[in-house]
Amino acid sequence: MTKPKLFTFLCALGVIAVTLSGCARPPLIIEPYATQIPDSATAPVIGYIVNTDTKKFHLPSCSKAEKINEKNKKIVTNSRDELLAKQYSPCGICKP
Repeated sequence: MTKPKLFTFLCALGVIAVTLSGCARPPLIIEPYATQIPDSATAPVIGYIVNTDTKKFHLPSCSKAEKINEKNKKIVTNSRDELLAKQYSPCGICKP
């Protein structure tokens, strides 16, 4: 009896191991990557970009923050609560 080509191929790769057929390789174990991608909602924010003219604060990745005039743009490390206490309001686009 001949083995099907797929069976022989999978045995050679180590995906299946059948000792009765003479294929003695251990099965191939594929494990998922252990890396984790941080969730943007829970990832810590290193700082905010504030517009000192409009009193709005933005996430560094916000498209509106890129358009702020340089004389009004400031990078701060204050917390969200601190900025709210200083009468800054969150951007409606990035919603920090």
